[in-house]
Amino acid sequence: MPSAEQIGYLLSFLEAWDRAGSILFHCRAGIGRSPAAAFVAACFLNPCGDEHEIALTLRAASGLARPNEVLVELGDNAMGRNGRMSDAITISGRGLPPPDCQEGEPFELPSAYGSSK
Repeated sequence: MPSAEQIGYLLSFLEAWDRAGSILFHCRAGIGRSPAAAFVAACFLNPCGDEHEIALTLRAASGLARPNEVLVELGDNAMGRNGRMSDAITISGRGLPPPDCQEGEPFELPSAYGSSK
């Protein structure tokens, strides 16, 4: 289960990241935790970005993504987004991986979500 401490580590890492190259998020299946971490990172790195637009960009990049709602909520709270991140994930819909899905397909968010602050 994701924790506030883990979100703190992620946000600290993102704050220190020099953004000279790409960043890779992965988890076992690539469906829940890594898309949530990528979404949290995109929101963190774009503090004035529209959460719903970022969520729709994530949805367009990966139809299978089911961002972990707890991880998103913890990021939302840590960044003081007042529920906007969680709402954006809910509104953008959840991917529907097949019941026997073991791995998600790799996807990439556009550089606009992660290359500047």
